[in-house]
Amino acid sequence: MKSLKVILLALIFALTNIQLSALGKSDEMVIELQAPDSLLSLYFDAIHVDSEIITQDHANDLQRVALFDLNNNGKMRTLNQSEVPEYKKNRSASEWRALGASYVISAWIREQYLTFSVFSSEDDKVCFAEDIKLTGNLNKDRQKIHVFVNNLHKDLFGEDGIYLNKILYTFKTRNVSDPYYATVSEEVYQCDWDGANTKQMTFEKSHCVSPHPVMSKNGEQIEGFFYVSYKIGQPKIFWNKFGEKNAQRLCYIPGNQFMPCMSPKGDKVVFISDAPGNPEIFLQDFKPGVGSVGKPRQIFACKRGVQASPIFSPDGNRVAFVSDKEGSPRIYVMDIPKLGASSSDLKPVLLTKVNRENTKPSWSPDGTKLAYIAKVDGVRQVWIYDFITNQEWQLTHGNSNKENPYWAQNSLHLIFNSVGNESCELYMVNLNQPKSVRIKTEAGVKRFPIWVK
Repeated sequence: MKSLKVILLALIFALTNIQLSALGKSDEMVIELQAPDSLLSLYFDAIHVDSEIITQDHANDLQRVALFDLNNNGKMRTLNQSEVPEYKKNRSASEWRALGASYVISAWIREQYLTFSVFSSEDDKVCFAEDIKLTGNLNKDRQKIHVFVNNLHKDLFGEDGIYLNKILYTFKTRNVSDPYYATVSEEVYQCDWDGANTKQMTFEKSHCVSPHPVMSKNGEQIEGFFYVSYKIGQPKIFWNKFGEKNAQRLCYIPGNQFMPCMSPKGDKVVFISDAPGNPEIFLQDFKPGVGSVGKPRQIFACKRGVQASPIFSPDGNRVAFVSDKEGSPRIYVMDIPKLGASSSDLKPVLLTKVNRENTKPSWSPDGTKLAYIAKVDGVRQVWIYDFITNQEWQLTHGNSNKENPYWAQNSLHLIFNSVGNESCELYMVNLNQPKSVRIKTEAGVKRFPIWVK
């Protein structure tokens, strides 16, 4: 029993409250990819300003927003000055092709209007154009830039990008009104995909961890989020809708509850509870807009081990989870058992076999991959399990610990946090580009990032 409690503390609280020491700090971490797709190359000329309303500094800020979008979407990249040393207005299509530019973006501001013109060097013509009415307010205008890049993305690739998605995460702060500056709280925050427009989402003055999306009926959209709160002492699961501050409890069973995950259809929630005396997996029926239906039921138990981090498959029929039932924590997959099924009917399959000490699985929305954390040479790294090839491969490298990977809806981008005692940073990476990007600049402990549409 003593060893079980040690494992529980190491596995559960490392994921919810206690931080591992970072072995190094870096704003970028090189990633060795197996077969990166080729990126579409664009040249983006400086935005020219002819206005008494909009300043050149504002235009430069908007261009930086657009460049971030273009260079981190996993589909495109902009050519730098060494590749195109000098802009020539009358450069021919063949000259642009020789420089490697498939498209050339020109932009200018007249009075309050920003005009974009996208020239195709393959077709030798303007293929896309858009006018944007600016406000002069950077927070408002940057949203319009995200919309423009998304429209361009959809025109070129026939699908939306993730520029309009938001990121939920937790941010730990110290209460400055405390005379000893000792009271610490962790709240849920929201930001744009590039880290801008930060907004506080919970106001509990307690520890709030492990946010997860609350889906609307049939999983059509995200209407709120679950989170684990310590405001009554024990960790309990709460949920609320965006724009509302009156959170509701998910269930009222005894003990600690951790790590909620909603099914893609929005009709069920899996979570961990130690109500039976050991951390086990529970399933709660859920009705979007209403809340819990009936009482939760235990769907997996193993007295020989600790269970953690359950997550649904995209079809909602299976669940992946962490268990140390055979020694070291590894990731297993099993079908959701039917009501009344016996324990002998449960057949969890060991998924991760390359490394030990696996945590925090995240299933890609297209169902083809599972991201997770594995310890490699003493450092926690993001790994990928490919369901098509049944192979595991390492995504991140470097000497800093990583945790909490989470897929974007496009099954291309991942977000995760580094791990440290005084500073945890949020990073984004996509499978087609070799470097992760830090998306938040303010210091502090930022953890548990998730994408929301």
